[in-house]
Amino acid sequence: MVGSVPISSVPHFLVAATPSELQRLCILNNLKTGIVFKYFDFAELQDGTHICWYFHDIHASAIVKSEQAKELEKKTVGSE
Repeated sequence: MVGSVPISSVPHFLVAATPSELQRLCILNNLKTGIVFKYFDFAELQDGTHICWYFHDIHASAIVKSEQAKELEKKTVGSE
């Protein structure tokens, strides 16, 4: 799977008490975001909860701009 996922894709997960609740969360997540995700690695955890993973693309440029804004704010506040 290495190389098949864009660098801007970040793993996310959903957790629920039952498999049917997890399925419901997957559907609600798709409806909320307007994106049909491909969910994978469904598993039952040791505490009995159920989890699945999916990738969601992030906007790397927005994160970089946000980090640059924080640095600029630190410099501005520090110079007063």
